[in-house]
Amino acid sequence: MASTGGAQISGAVVPMTQQAPTPPKTEVVKSTVYLPPLVHRKLKEIAFAKDCKIHDLLMEGVTRILVEHGHPSVDELRQK
Repeated sequence: MASTGGAQISGAVVPMTQQAPTPPKTEVVKSTVYLPPLVHRKLKEIAFAKDCKIHDLLMEGVTRILVEHGHPSVDELRQK
């Protein structure tokens, strides 16, 4: 083990969390959503209870808005 200024560094490997693969740029457009902290917390709670991600909940909401306004769902638009 090497020593740097009193702190010891070991050769231990710290695993990084895995991220979902990024789809090709032509398939998605990034968008930022600003949420009040309590709304974000509630979405996290719902996502945890449903064993999904906040993104999944937001996409569900986008689909509802599209259909409500007479447009195809997100899944239908992806197939085009």
